[in-house]
Amino acid sequence: MAGLATFGGAILAMVLATPSLAQGPAAYAGEHVFDVFRKGDRIGSHRLTFSRPAGDLVVDVAIELQVRLAGVITVYRYRHEARETWREDRLVDLSSRTDDNGRPWSVRATTVPDGLRVRSNKPDDGAPGATESTIAGTASDTVLPAGTMPTSHWNRAWLERSAVLNTQSGALIRVSILPIASEQVATGCGPRRAAGYRIQGDLRKDIWFDEAGRWTKSAFDAPDGSRIEYVLRCPAGPIPR
Repeated sequence: MAGLATFGGAILAMVLATPSLAQGPAAYAGEHVFDVFRKGDRIGSHRLTFSRPAGDLVVDVAIELQVRLAGVITVYRYRHEARETWREDRLVDLSSRTDDNGRPWSVRATTVPDGLRVRSNKPDDGAPGATESTIAGTASDTVLPAGTMPTSHWNRAWLERSAVLNTQSGALIRVSILPIASEQVATGCGPRRAAGYRIQGDLRKDIWFDEAGRWTKSAFDAPDGSRIEYVLRCPAGPIPR
């Protein structure tokens, strides 16, 4: 299973056609859940939970993945948890913790007067004693430009950017976006018309958004060559009025 060690990085280092961009965040409510498939087998889920305390938009992200050999022996595990706080369509706070098959990462991003301050810690390869609760690795502290968007996929406004914040590593990565044909995307609630985009550069994947501006599907190749597909679970959540 060579290449699975970087599988999680591909997932995270994985969201303009008709409706306005502002419609996207306003269209989400409650939970928005994908089942994740590899070679046709379900390997986990990607869950988004939306709440609006005190006028802010809070998005909780939970990814749980497990790849088994012959359906029995676990050869890869991935867990990512993050919380984003948005105020007037601007990211003001983000925290994330990731266990990439035993390699721990952490990121904290907060708005400061001159931009977005990002503090991150990435694992050193082969670092002894590194666990999910004991971050052992290389720390960094940098300030990114104001208005930097994260690669959390659900807010399609990030497709207008040429550089975005990787929410697993805390790095600023370069991307380019190419519109592809819209199509009827399969979901747990039946087919749904969605506009497609091909993301290239440091992040490579295809992503689709429905007519309400909601993330509807993703597909990409993992480092080992296997095809990964996100299928939206039903119910997908109502469109707030």
